[in-house]
Amino acid sequence: MSTLPDTATASWSARAASNPFLWVCALLAVTVATLWPALPGLARIWEHGAEYEHGSAVIAIVAVWLVAVRGRIAAADIGARPLALPALAALLLLWLVAHRANSELMQQVLMPPIILVAVLAAFGPGVARVVLLPIGYLYFAIPIWDQLIPALQSITTYVAQSVLGALGVPVSIEGYHVTIPAGRFTIAEGCSGKRYLIVALAVAVAAGAMQRLRWPRFAALIAITVLSALVINWIRVIVIIYAGHATQMQHYLVATEHFSFGYALFVPLLIAIVLAASRIGLGNSPPARVERSPAAVRNAPIGGLAGCVALLAVTAFAGASNGAVTDARPVLAALPILTGQWQGPLPEQAGWNPEFAGAVEERRAAYVMDMARIEIYVNVYGRQKQGAELINDRNSVAPTAAGWTVVRRLPGSWQSPASFIAEDAARRRWVIAYIYSSGERVTSSAALTQLHYGTRAILHSAPAGVIALAAPCATDCDVAATHVSQFWNDHGRELAQIIPREL
Repeated sequence: MSTLPDTATASWSARAASNPFLWVCALLAVTVATLWPALPGLARIWEHGAEYEHGSAVIAIVAVWLVAVRGRIAAADIGARPLALPALAALLLLWLVAHRANSELMQQVLMPPIILVAVLAAFGPGVARVVLLPIGYLYFAIPIWDQLIPALQSITTYVAQSVLGALGVPVSIEGYHVTIPAGRFTIAEGCSGKRYLIVALAVAVAAGAMQRLRWPRFAALIAITVLSALVINWIRVIVIIYAGHATQMQHYLVATEHFSFGYALFVPLLIAIVLAASRIGLGNSPPARVERSPAAVRNAPIGGLAGCVALLAVTAFAGASNGAVTDARPVLAALPILTGQWQGPLPEQAGWNPEFAGAVEERRAAYVMDMARIEIYVNVYGRQKQGAELINDRNSVAPTAAGWTVVRRLPGSWQSPASFIAEDAARRRWVIAYIYSSGERVTSSAALTQLHYGTRAILHSAPAGVIALAAPCATDCDVAATHVSQFWNDHGRELAQIIPREL
């Protein structure tokens, strides 16, 4: 004998199976609402970051794309996959760690896989395959591409050196600096070609999806796009440098601006990508229409949806709850007093000023040994929040806003301070090294620092900070690097103990 709740459940299941697209949209809405702390940071990047100002367009494309594939969602077999729920729980826990660490990027990076695994758990692999590309397309609006900048800068610098040399232009390279007889160019982040690569790939993926390209043809289109975007940027950089060489740095592209020149090269490339996708798609037979199996009605996703919503609700509650989190202020210990081979602390020397917004406390000093001098900077953060976080793009031991540029990064490991040679606004060179401390963990990896801090911060507030060392290159930067390394090896453990492990 059926009860009223049984009848209601059966009716709900039938409606869910008959219109799965609406249920997918509902799950997406609940998931995005749970992960809302990651959204303000994205909106800020889209509004103020020139290289991601296409973010709003990406969201619009994803929305239209999902509507366009609603027929394929309706044709897919619907069936919950409870085995995917532990994976969803693990991803949500990792997102919660990123939230506690105030790592906006890590939160943003986790959003697409969380959405996809939630869809898989609630509706099954058929629906997950349909929404894979639209949800993955969100990565074009997430600033993960900044990780490619050093590699793109290095490749662009190498190509420029090779081609200019072949053209007979005397050129020397140091880091990302390209020096010719007429002057010096810096392959800055904006010259790396990152933006060209992001936008070109976004156009290629959208065009390939519109043509319903099979994966081999899709991969060919992507490969052509990547190579073309890189080559266009190389041509742009080489032409600008050659123009500077030929006109003693007086050419319009050097003396005034070169952005319009880049657009003049890039817009035809985007048109060519769309045409190439259309050409590659010729003869691409459309996939056979799949009628939805009657089994889909029997496997309506109510149970899977309930499990996903429960996990999302727990995550939302944990993210909003402060628990044992406090705003207690950590206190730095005193700098070590050295009277042996190294002597100090002495007053710091003007010229090197790390910038870390929102640090609770900072210490500056210097230590000397014979003719060697090491500047020290230490800070500490308590409970981290927006505008007061240790790992942030605006924080730096060599701030570009103050005129610093990185000349060359020095080899090292994540267990030792990361070090590099930098040049200040007056073109004086320094060897700078830094390492993060979070609890008992000391590492130069920003990601590991955030992961460790966020894990601890789930239960209670935890301090974290940075230790930085700098030595001016009086005569030789290699000698300065040796002094920095020697000081860290001799007294690094004492410096690490300045930052408290608990509040």
